[in-house]
Amino acid sequence: MNNLILIKINPIAVKDKNDVVKALTILEKLGIHRMSDEQKQNYLLDDTKTVENNFMIQEKDGGFRIQSHYIGSGISIESLEKQVNNLLEKHPNLCDLLNEIKSKVEETQNIIKNAESNLNELNTVIELKEEK
Repeated sequence: MNNLILIKINPIAVKDKNDVVKALTILEKLGIHRMSDEQKQNYLLDDTKTVENNFMIQEKDGGFRIQSHYIGSGISIESLEKQVNNLLEKHPNLCDLLNEIKSKVEETQNIIKNAESNLNELNTVIELKEEK
């Protein structure tokens, strides 16, 4: 669970690459960073990447893929921006809380990993004693 997803994003309707970059910029307000400014510029300049009335779909690892077909409707860029702004207006410390949760989850994962390691060492010692 390297990439903990604390915010599930519904599919986003994007008309073109500019919409993709705008959506990524809006999501950054929530602490969801997927591309640096330089990567965004390179993406916009890359002629091999095309977007024509597609959808941004969130992946299991928290990243996004562009998909041409989707059964259902995607949220518009305008609605996404309104919802994010409203959310941050009502909960201005949301990003801090999400970072705190993420840190505690990572800390807990490390504790579990150490406990598993200690248990494996103990099992090895027990097996060695049983062999004698």
